[in-house]
Amino acid sequence: MRNLVATGNVIRKTGIGIAISLVPKERNALIANNLIDEARNGAVVGTEYAKPVTGDLAKIPDARAAGVEVEGNAVR
Repeated sequence: MRNLVATGNVIRKTGIGIAISLVPKERNALIANNLIDEARNGAVVGTEYAKPVTGDLAKIPDARAAGVEVEGNAVR
């Protein structure tokens, strides 16, 4: 995943709000200004081959998600 932007989305009542692939290690992504409501397993979660490998990146940064910027999301 390279040069990805996910902004201005409304996501409600889901398992994971936004799942972002952490494969390959070269990545550049911006996840910003989204409204994520009732995401049971995390608002923004890093995955490898569809398996969650980080916690909720909207709450706590994770070194495994280097190159992924998560900012300004409204999470409820």
